[in-house]
Order: sequence, then C-alpha cells, then structure tokens
Amino acid sequence: MMHIRDHSTGGNKIKNRKKFLAVMAIFCIFPDIYIPNNTDSGHSECIDWLGDVNRTAYSPDSGPDMPIVLWKRNIPGDFDTSPFIIDNKVLILWKDSMYHLSRTKVFLFDLLTGEILYEADPHLIFQVFPAGGRIFGIGIDTLNEIDLDTGKTHFLASIPEKGSYPLFNIYPLVLEDRLIVPCVPATCLSRSDFHVLWNLNDTITDPDLEPFGLTGDESLTFLIMRRDGMRLLAVDTQTGTLKWETSPLHWARWLSLKDNTIYCGGKNLWAFNRDGTQRWVFFPEGYITSNLVLGLDAVYFVDEEDNLYKVDFNGNLIWKTKWEASLQYYETHLIGAGDILYCIGNYGDTSITKSSIVAFNMEDGNTLWNLDLASPFYIKAPPAIGDGILVIGKVGGEVLALASDPDSFVEQGNSFLLRGDEDQAITSFKKAVELNEKKGDISKSQEIQERILEIGTPPETKSPETTPGIPLSIMILIGALIGILIIFYFFIQKKRTD
Repeated sequence: MMHIRDHSTGGNKIKNRKKFLAVMAIFCIFPDIYIPNNTDSGHSECIDWLGDVNRTAYSPDSGPDMPIVLWKRNIPGDFDTSPFIIDNKVLILWKDSMYHLSRTKVFLFDLLTGEILYEADPHLIFQVFPAGGRIFGIGIDTLNEIDLDTGKTHFLASIPEKGSYPLFNIYPLVLEDRLIVPCVPATCLSRSDFHVLWNLNDTITDPDLEPFGLTGDESLTFLIMRRDGMRLLAVDTQTGTLKWETSPLHWARWLSLKDNTIYCGGKNLWAFNRDGTQRWVFFPEGYITSNLVLGLDAVYFVDEEDNLYKVDFNGNLIWKTKWEASLQYYETHLIGAGDILYCIGNYGDTSITKSSIVAFNMEDGNTLWNLDLASPFYIKAPPAIGDGILVIGKVGGEVLALASDPDSFVEQGNSFLLRGDEDQAITSFKKAVELNEKKGDISKSQEIQERILEIGTPPETKSPETTPGIPLSIMILIGALIGILIIFYFFIQKKRTD
C-alpha cells in the first residue's frame, strides 16, 4: 500500500493567515521589487543526462559559478539514484539502504526551497523517472506508474528481470511513442498501452546480450552490448531489427549522440557515423572512466590516469588537465551547463569516503571552485541541473541543491514569505545581497536590503500614523468664533421673548 502526504499546506494555517495577508499587502504596495529579471524568459532547460535520450549531459543554460548551498534535506537512508528536475520540482528515489533494501519512497521536493511536496511509499523499486508528465518506477521485473495524486502504484508491464541496469543507473530511453528498457533482452514498450513492440531476443536471437549503455532517436537506437566483447549495435527503433554492429571495442561503456555522430567511450574515444562507419578515434592515456559530456564544440571525459580531456568534434585534443577520478567505475560523473563543467568523484571506501565536486571552465580547463563533502555521505548517482540549480542526491540520506544566481535566493525568499516564514525569507534575501555584491550589482543589493528592513521591523516599533497638529492660535480663534455664535444665539432668543 502506498501512502502519500501533501506537506505543501503544512503548518498552523490560522497562525500564518495574518502574516500571509500582510505579505500579500506588501507585494501589492511594492509590485516592482523582488521580481527576478529573467522571469519573462521562462524556466531554463533542465538536464539530467540519464533522462536525455541523446545522453549529452549538457545544457546551454548556466549553472552555479560558486558552490553556495540553496538548501539541503536530510532523511536517514540512501539516495543512490539520479534526481530529475520537472516543473520546478525534484523527483528522487529514497531507499532505506542501498545494500539491504526493504523499503523505498518517492519524493518530490520544491526546487527552490527543498520543501517536501509529496512522498509516496511504493513497493520495492530500483529506479524512478519522468516521461510525458507521468512518473514511472522500475521493479525487479515490472514497469509501474506512480500516481502521486492518488497515492497508488499501477502495474503497466512485465519486463525481463535479468540485467545489471539498476546498479549502473542506465535508464530507459524515452521516445515519443515508445520506451526502450535496457534489460536482458532489451525490450521496447508502447507508451500508449505498454504492450511489447519488440525485444532483441526476437530480432537478434542472442539471449545473452546485456546493454551497458544506450542512446538514440525515433529512427535508430544505439546500444553497447556484450557480444564477443563489447560492441556498438544499431537497431531500427520501430522494429528492433539489427542494422549494423562494430567489431569489438575494448572496454566500451559510455555512449552519447549529437548531430548524427555517435560517440563511444572505453579504452579509446570512438566517433561513428549513423551508418556505422568510423569517423575517427582518439587515444587517451588510460581507459575512460566517466560518462561523456557533449558540449557546444567538444567532448569532455575523464580517464583512469586522472586526466580530464576536451576533444573537439574532429577528434583533436583542445586541452588536458589533472583531476582525480573515482576509484569505482560508474561513480565518476560529469555534467555541463553553459560554460561550466562539473566533475564529481568519490575517494576511499564506503566508511571513509570523501566526495568532491570541482567546477571547470569549459573553454580553457581552469578550476573555478572546489567543494569537498566529508564521509559518510558520497555521491553514487549523477546530478541534475535546472534553472541554474545543481541538485545532488547522496548516499547517507542527503539531497543537496547548489546555486549562485541571486534571483534564485530572491525567489526562495518570496516562497518563504508566502508561507509566513519571515526568518527564512530574510536569510535567503541576505544571501541574495551577498551574491549581488560579489557580482557587482550594488543597486539590486541595496533594493533587497531595503526589503529586509521592511520585513524585519516589528509592527509595534513603527510610528503610528497621526493627523497633522493644529496650531494653538487657530484653536483659540475657532473657540472665540464658537463663543460669539453662542452669545449671538442667546441674544436673538432674548429679543424674541421680549
């Protein structure tokens, strides 16, 4: 049984009603303050490389250029699968333990505040991912839909249970009308009713083909498979028919697609045309141990010799710099946003692990910032980026959001105000002040400081509004006139009686 709780209306409603009305009145009085300049452009593209069908791990929109904590949420247990950013929310799967799993939960956090909007308790699942406004979960041998509005889990289809894809964060390929699940054999399901359209056991007749990576589009699907060694295969997306396959590619693991070129990482970096012909090959110093990032003009990756590379789309080395990769495969994660490349690695065993996030300039390879995260937390799964916010789930029960755009903290402060939480709102606004000052925007910093003073002044200390004082001479004159009128009234009355 799944239970769902909506925390978005939590708190003492009666206690907060007066604050809410006061806040709304302030916004009506000051409509032009604290509305970020970029609101007219809409929300930026969100990128989580396991949800992108091309697996480029890159978004042209910017990410944090300083490691400032926007929010963090601690829940005892483990977050060892990738987060996804959808509609200003963070979707992520929680496990009570990644080693001795007995319970899972699906969480939706508010992207700006980290507030828990929903949590659901489905039966044991290994992955969750979004598609077309719906949330799906993969169990041992099932595909399910998780309905957060009703709190129910709906069985959709049976899938083969054999395969290691839950361990390696290899997510299904979500296409317009179909879903390709990297199980053994790889299986294609209709997105309309989730019946099986094809599986590779029927089209290739090799029951032991295990996917280690996949990418593609509506016409071709590309998979790295163990077939007399690791090979790159292309199958017709509509029918599953094998179109071509390469000769063995030693230790091939990583796969991305851009502009009709397939990039495959292993002992080398290979580039193939859509017809299977090899365009070029690049020889790094060691095996590639990270995913590939396909930026605007180059491919970025890390090898086991602790080299970070930038190789252009013609196979030429642009730059190389040192950065220590994780000791374990599938735990070195790269993601790019704008002109920044974020590299995540883990060091030591699980009891003394330290995770590190290093941001590099994608143009020249210079280090922008470095953030160390101490044990017992370490980052097993790739992060996600959306609206300039980097979201990371960590083993040890923490979800962390980093941002450096002052407008993100302003929006966060506005959200806290609408909830009636003035203290947290002021904290957010103060961070926005500091960031604007660092970025040289003094005028905006001053505006926000005035806003903080307005919020932080207790109502009882404000001067009461009074009418202007009346001069004493005017009051004497008015009194004299009233006296004359009274005397005149009695004089007229006396004459009438006489």
